[in-house]
Amino acid sequence: SSNEHKFKLWVCEIEAHFIQDFNTLVKTLVEQATIDISEYINRHKKNRKLAEITAPSENSAEKLMVNLRGAQVGNSQSRLRVYWSPEMPHKVRQRLNNKLYRQIDKSKLRYGSYYDKLIEKKKRKYRNKLRCFNPEKKDLILEISLLPSNMNPIERFHLFSQAGEIYSFHNENETEIRVQYVKTKDTLNALLCIRYFEILPQQKIKVFLPHHVDSTEILTELTSILREERLRENDSETSEDSSEDESEDEENDGKEGYQCRDNGAAQKTIQYCASCDHCNKDAASSNSNNKISELFPISRHVEFLLKQIEFEKQLQLNQIQANIQFNRRFGYPYLTIKMAEADRSTIMRQLISFLGIEVSRVGISESIIHFLSTYDNIRHQLNSTLQHLSIRSGIYKDIEQAILVIAVDHQEYLRAIANINDNTLIQDINITGDLLKLALNDHAIKPDILHDLPDVDQVLLNTEIKRQSGCCTVTVTGLVNTVQNIAAIINERIRNHNMLEFSITQDIDSKSPSWLKYFRYQLCQIQEQFSCSIKCKNTIQDNDDDMQEYQESEIVVKCLPEDRIAITNRLSNILRYSQIHEKSGISRFSRLGRYLSSMESKVKLENLQTELDCIIDVNQSPELGSYDQSIEKQDTNDAATRCGKMNYQIPSYDGNQRAKSQLQSTEISLITQSPTGKENHQAVASDIVFIAECDTFVEPCKISVEYGAIQHAQGQVVIDMTSLCREHTSGLQLSENFNLSTSEHTTETIEFDESGASSLPLCQVCPYGLMAGFSSLLTCLNMSGKKSVICPLIHLDMGQDDILMLISKFELFLMQRQSRKSRINCIRFWLGNLQRAVEIATWIHQCIEKNTTKLEWTITQSSQYRVDGVKLWIAAHDQATAQKIQSRILEYVPQWKSQIVQIEDDMLNIEEQRWHRLALQFWCQFNTLIVRNLHSLHRNSVLFYGYDDDIIRAVSEMHQMAKLKWQQLTQEEIQEFTASSLAWYVKIGNKSYPFGRQLNYKIEKSYKKYQNVPSYSRFEEFDSYIKILDLKKMTITTIINEEYCIDRVITEENISIPDYWEYDTIDDVKNGPTRIVDVTNVAERQAIVNLARSSGIRFTKLQRVQNWNLYYRYQLRKKEVEAAIASYQPGVDAEKRLFHGTESQKVGSICLAGFDRDYSGTAH
Repeated sequence: SSNEHKFKLWVCEIEAHFIQDFNTLVKTLVEQATIDISEYINRHKKNRKLAEITAPSENSAEKLMVNLRGAQVGNSQSRLRVYWSPEMPHKVRQRLNNKLYRQIDKSKLRYGSYYDKLIEKKKRKYRNKLRCFNPEKKDLILEISLLPSNMNPIERFHLFSQAGEIYSFHNENETEIRVQYVKTKDTLNALLCIRYFEILPQQKIKVFLPHHVDSTEILTELTSILREERLRENDSETSEDSSEDESEDEENDGKEGYQCRDNGAAQKTIQYCASCDHCNKDAASSNSNNKISELFPISRHVEFLLKQIEFEKQLQLNQIQANIQFNRRFGYPYLTIKMAEADRSTIMRQLISFLGIEVSRVGISESIIHFLSTYDNIRHQLNSTLQHLSIRSGIYKDIEQAILVIAVDHQEYLRAIANINDNTLIQDINITGDLLKLALNDHAIKPDILHDLPDVDQVLLNTEIKRQSGCCTVTVTGLVNTVQNIAAIINERIRNHNMLEFSITQDIDSKSPSWLKYFRYQLCQIQEQFSCSIKCKNTIQDNDDDMQEYQESEIVVKCLPEDRIAITNRLSNILRYSQIHEKSGISRFSRLGRYLSSMESKVKLENLQTELDCIIDVNQSPELGSYDQSIEKQDTNDAATRCGKMNYQIPSYDGNQRAKSQLQSTEISLITQSPTGKENHQAVASDIVFIAECDTFVEPCKISVEYGAIQHAQGQVVIDMTSLCREHTSGLQLSENFNLSTSEHTTETIEFDESGASSLPLCQVCPYGLMAGFSSLLTCLNMSGKKSVICPLIHLDMGQDDILMLISKFELFLMQRQSRKSRINCIRFWLGNLQRAVEIATWIHQCIEKNTTKLEWTITQSSQYRVDGVKLWIAAHDQATAQKIQSRILEYVPQWKSQIVQIEDDMLNIEEQRWHRLALQFWCQFNTLIVRNLHSLHRNSVLFYGYDDDIIRAVSEMHQMAKLKWQQLTQEEIQEFTASSLAWYVKIGNKSYPFGRQLNYKIEKSYKKYQNVPSYSRFEEFDSYIKILDLKKMTITTIINEEYCIDRVITEENISIPDYWEYDTIDDVKNGPTRIVDVTNVAERQAIVNLARSSGIRFTKLQRVQNWNLYYRYQLRKKEVEAAIASYQPGVDAEKRLFHGTESQKVGSICLAGFDRDYSGTAH
């Protein structure tokens, strides 16, 4: 119904002086109409307005259209142009126009003023050219881009409706629209006469056909018209310049620097060039080989772009053999292509895309344009980069040295602009205040600032001095790295030019090595903070870490004048203290490290410094941002061979590599079975952060640091330190101090759990005293025959000293068993936190580099990052104060806590082996210990031990896992129910095979969606082996492009044949044809007669349709509806008997296939 649409009219060409008269006219016609006035942005229409009128009804809209179309308001010289809003469907607009056309007096019919006179002139010219052209009807859509973002939709519609009647009009975004015309000729006319039209000065819009247009008839007509125009332009210019020597044009062949009249028209001849003997000879010779040679006049912009994107190579990549030559005639470029006749239409389609090339430099600053115009080598370098990145565009310099970016389309233009801006940089260096004395005049500064700069011939330097504002700006333009280097040098020279130098003499002969180490560290901090230079003239002699000589030292400082007081105070403050306490190698995840890295510690430590007159300095490595998983590899090939056992990967399935010769049973399994969770897990089990190897023994030994989820680890055994012994589970609180002095506790608590062939064996041991008993643990593992041991975090406070102690014990273990051929040869430190993994890897790396290990280790893989934990410096007047500060800090650190959490039974009742692996996962990932069923009072709970924030994350994860487990069980129940009620089969050969439960459910879900929305019949990337599921054709297509038929079979349980049906055997009903029989059963006949009695229907004949397939599907659906109703409205009948009226010839189709809504309402 038309009442469903808003009746809006778009009115154009309203003179600004008569807006009041226009409003009065509209209100006089329809008082309830609303008017919205807007502006033109075209520079020639500044005194014109646009209006959108909303009419309250269809009759009022018709009245407005009849009276406003072509009307003159007041004394206006222009006539109004009125359109129906394109928001209305085209059928509604067409109906209204037909209705109005019958009402309007044809002698007084006026359409109103058009948008632009030049477009109107072109439209008439091209309409005459297309008069005899009768193309096949095509739904061509014009794509328009580069429109001004502030252009009103009404103005856009006014512009493009000048070419013909518009069928659909869609605003894609602020600068792009899509227009479809009623007639194909109007589409071509719009393309020819509106392309490159300037709505605003120097801003040409772009009109082009989509790339998928493949009509040879249309493309041939377009190129013929454009070629005719180009040849006419060439002939007219040639007659004016007939005195020029043609040889000069030949010398310029291939060079850049020509302007063209048409920004990117790729025009093409359909016949051979009659005026060129060379082309005629080529054509004659090629005809004998089924080849043709054709001439394409092109613009210089197109010539450059075809060379830039290597058009001939692109054709060859598409298996098209063609020989392309670029030539010039009378100074204009043309393209000669020798090609096979079969490839002609394909090449034509590709060339026609160059009708809409984009030529602009919007988005590039003037400084970059000047830079690219100055340095041709940089421009060629950037063009090579664009070519390498497959960006179909290039940077072009014309004969006037102007820089333009030429691209195939707007998207490629934006990619090119982004690449140019990414590779170039403009950096300003501001000089203010006293430094203005460096300026010599308004355009130069002292030569020593810019003298002898490296790569200065690859940048543009510009100096602008504004003495009134007291500012001098040096602008550096060029490639990013070059600009940054030169700007840094200039800044350094400017700073050094105004630096002052002073010295401090200090007697340091009584200072300790720790003090000197701290003093050097502080000097580095000051230099970094103030960008100054600090040196000691009298060198402090030392030998390794022990100082041999201490002598008076002169500290020389070179800094800016404004920083002198601050630097002097800092140095004086450092020199006041004589006692230095240093603690390094603190893990940022330990108790102390967590506190020192927190924001809370800053305030408390500042108060402590004030209270005890000391300096507390915390130095920590920056946190890792985005971690690049690539690693530095030394001797890559050799390392990959030696470390192959440590790269545990599950190979991904590549269907294209499967040959059709595989066993049919494997093919059936791949089609019918959905991949399991393990098969879906394509990720690498771990990221190896660090590997070191030792070749001292007969069999090489390894130490590695890995990061990942412990549940995906693969190896021979993993140390499970979450198995608390009875002694430590007697209470509800555990100590965070895991250190014990003896190793006996470890030996007493070791147990092996190797249950499950697919699970990773566990070596369960109590974590308390494990550091002391690590050697005993290695001995037990060695006796069990294990070679590779996965060692998670032994305790939370593990620092650098603890890691080095473990390595030392491993080395000692290897050396003691050298003659007995130790079985253990690999320790794999496994962390659930990436930052901590890199931290431990850094400590081991430093230890090996300093040669503090007992064995000679070679680093074969190492992370490119270094995280050295946290370092604490305490500077005080005496030893007692330093110790007091340490004690106070330890009072602040967080303590271990316990929390009892109620957990669902599904998680608590999992078997013991799975619980141990779950506990180990939480230890590695969240640094928490979890214990279940500790006491009778807490049987349905889990006890979490750890720090507050870790416990919160662990509890959240536990609840999430329980939720997912419940969802999984529910999903399995649904799948099982679906599989029990219906089944999907695939036919391979002469046999049908059922799909697995998961795939059966997945296909049924898609089928339900298809039933509700018939347009959703095709599902792509359906499964890992099924590429396409087509429910309309009832087929599947595998990833090796094999197609198979599928079928849906409903399980025939509890649905029997009605007693009143007439049949010989059950097989005749279920597998035989549909039968239509006369109703002879008196009770059945009387029930239907009673149902229709109130309607006045007279029966002449009553027949029963015995279609088992329809009856069974109906009964199954009836059961589903009854079950749904029973859940929220029990007792309500789910079935009602209705009559369906239709034409007699459609009865047969209904009996065979069921009711169809399309047949409803067609009875006469």
